[in-house]
Amino acid sequence: MGISTVIPFSSAAENAAGTIEKKAVDSLGIREAFNATGTAPVYACRAWVNFNGNVWPGVVAIRASGNVSSITDNGIGDYTVNFTAAMPDANFYANAIADNNANITQGPYIITMASNNCRFIMGDYDGQIVAFNAVR
Repeated sequence: MGISTVIPFSSAAENAAGTIEKKAVDSLGIREAFNATGTAPVYACRAWVNFNGNVWPGVVAIRASGNVSSITDNGIGDYTVNFTAAMPDANFYANAIADNNANITQGPYIITMASNNCRFIMGDYDGQIVAFNAVR
């Protein structure tokens, strides 16, 4: 006969304050923590990155990221985002937006998606593939 421990659920106030310690959070608590309303399920982002794609050819500078190990610069405006932990499969959603001072992007154009990375190119509204200062 083993020892069983009952783990209490956190309250709405604890969820809102972020003072959950040694307590379980139910689906309602998670929804409240994200400030989401309604009954639709809540899904979290599995990877994100903010990087400067216009440093030097072949070099990109990651400003901040989550579950992204590196960015490969494949050429002007052509990037591969490499994930630290792979996605379950290659059927995920990917998107990007970038700006280069006054120029806004058209795209991204997803080239390939694999469980461990996503390759895309960024272009401007003139149809030119360009490197951008801020890619998110």
